[in-house]
Amino acid sequence: MTYAVIIFLVGLALSAFFSGTETGYYRVPRMRLVIDAVGGDRTARGLLWASNHPEAFVATALVGNNIANYLASSAIVGAAGVLLPAAGLAGEVALTLLFAPVVFIFGELLPKRTFLKAPYRFLRRCSGALAVAGIILAAPTFLLWVVSRALSVVTGSSIQPLRMAVRRRELTDAFAEGQAVGLLSPAQRELAQATFSLGGKPLREFMTPVARQPRLTARAEAEDVLRLARRHQVDAWPIEPSTIDEGESRYAYVRASRLVTTKDLPPDLPTEPLMVFSESTPYLHALTQLESSGTPMAAVLGANRRVTGYVYVERLQQALWETT
Repeated sequence: MTYAVIIFLVGLALSAFFSGTETGYYRVPRMRLVIDAVGGDRTARGLLWASNHPEAFVATALVGNNIANYLASSAIVGAAGVLLPAAGLAGEVALTLLFAPVVFIFGELLPKRTFLKAPYRFLRRCSGALAVAGIILAAPTFLLWVVSRALSVVTGSSIQPLRMAVRRRELTDAFAEGQAVGLLSPAQRELAQATFSLGGKPLREFMTPVARQPRLTARAEAEDVLRLARRHQVDAWPIEPSTIDEGESRYAYVRASRLVTTKDLPPDLPTEPLMVFSESTPYLHALTQLESSGTPMAAVLGANRRVTGYVYVERLQQALWETT
């Protein structure tokens, strides 16, 4: 009975730990992590790494929660065998139902509410235990990560667009708060300086050369677009420039997501006009234009007014975060 109580308490503690840290992970402000990490905080750097690798953290939390639930349920079954030996299966079920509210309240509800109120503070306190859990559960976590990557390849889905949207929102909020109080911390100032340092760089430094960029011809079909999107996990694809009646070049692209959401694939591709920049266009100007128009990519022209490469808005956003 003593062993059953100890195992139950250990399982309950593990359930509270992984449930709380998972809530804190999703609620912690990433911009706060970036600021403290730039300032030299090692704990913030570790948490920032986990924020940049959600698959590893989610897999660790999932395995840990399953272990915790297994320990708690095993302890309850063992206790039923001691307290109610003649009841058999009915006694095990009854004792499990009796302790279910205890596990839910102390192993799920209270930890989640606690981390929800102060995610950054409590996540910092649990960072060491999280690192130990990551090392101990490395093998099953790696297996789940492999399965996750395989499913991403099969389905052609990617979390990168969502990451970029969240980071863009957090960056906007950080500058808005700094402007509201009229004061920037050293870390915030460094982030602003990174933006300004990239702002004047020419777009040629961020583009993908035309020789390395897969393109679609004007005769391409919807299946060709979907096949490229699944292979490279990229939504927008450029179409080779074609000549129209006025003798000018027409630049266009097509989104695979538009085709996926269409019940019957259209015979003609639903193309959209592609923005055009020169190689010398400043980084910040191109990023601002693409963001404001909601265009995912643009063509880059050389001195001879021919396409020398293509640039994606995600690549421009990633360059900003890499600089910080």
